[in-house]
Order: sequence, then structure tokens, then C-alpha cells
Amino acid sequence: MNMDKCEVVSYGRNVLINANYNLEQSILEREDSYNDLGVKFDTKVKFDYHINEKINKACILGMIKRNFPYLS
Repeated sequence: MNMDKCEVVSYGRNVLINANYNLEQSILEREDSYNDLGVKFDTKVKFDYHINEKINKACILGMIKRNFPYLS
């Protein structure tokens, strides 16, 4: 396993877990969100961050399309 790619994420409504997880004598980093197959999951199992990220990308693409109409 690549230790740099391993992270810990706890899911639930009231996530207050501060336990440390070890793998091969290294403490794994705790993250507030995780990206899996292009979907952003957060600890509260809400998709607010994912939806906002997609809306921002769509707005940027809309601006590009509006300002450069000759691009295909």
C-alpha cells in the first residue's frame, strides 16, 4: 500500500471521533471529505460541496463558451 494515499474519513451525523488509526507504524491522516470516482463525500454524507463544485465548473464553462463563440 502507498501510505501517502491512505486517509481516514468517518461518516455520520455527529462525527466526533478523534481516534488515531495506524498502518505499518504510521498514523493515517484524518480528512473531512473524500473524492471517490469523481464524487465528493463529506463526513456528514451531504453532497453540498460536490454540487457547488459542479456548479462552479459549469459557470466557468458557460463563461468560456460565451466569450469565445468561435471555439468548438
